[in-house]
Amino acid sequence: MERMVKAKDGVESVIVGILFKEMKLKPSILQEYAKHGAAMMPNPPRRAEKLYADESDMLILEDETGRIPLEFPEEREILKDLREEFLVSGLVVAVKGAKTKKGLFSVAGVCPVSVLPQPSPSIFEDDAYVCIVSGLCFGDETVNPLYADLLLETLKGAALADATENFKLAHVIVAGVLV
Repeated sequence: MERMVKAKDGVESVIVGILFKEMKLKPSILQEYAKHGAAMMPNPPRRAEKLYADESDMLILEDETGRIPLEFPEEREILKDLREEFLVSGLVVAVKGAKTKKGLFSVAGVCPVSVLPQPSPSIFEDDAYVCIVSGLCFGDETVNPLYADLLLETLKGAALADATENFKLAHVIVAGVLV
């Protein structure tokens, strides 16, 4: 993988960045204000009445070193599994291709970031508990440190009245006032 500034003309590379979709039809409150002044009362168009996407929209890839406009081949074969309207601003993607002499990046492949598989939730045969904690005030000298010690003993299961009971803590939620 390359940074955008290191991509060389005509050399195939993979760069990762955040997409920005430049949409000429998308309304801008600043342009409306410049046109109508302070007397404007904007009424946003209904979404069903007006679409902001257009053939003239340009995708730009951006990383911490710069921005580069993306150019797709005419056949757009690379987008057969990934519809172009799903390539929106803010999407993190890796693009494979080569920088052209015109300063564009000719895209040969697009790989959007996917979500990692999530662990399945724990399933308990018996009851499980959720501990909601608030008001610990760590660092406050006026608060008795015994409270934090008691919480720790409870979370470990050592503060139970019946030590033989099996203590199943599913989650700990810190609700606020931690410091």
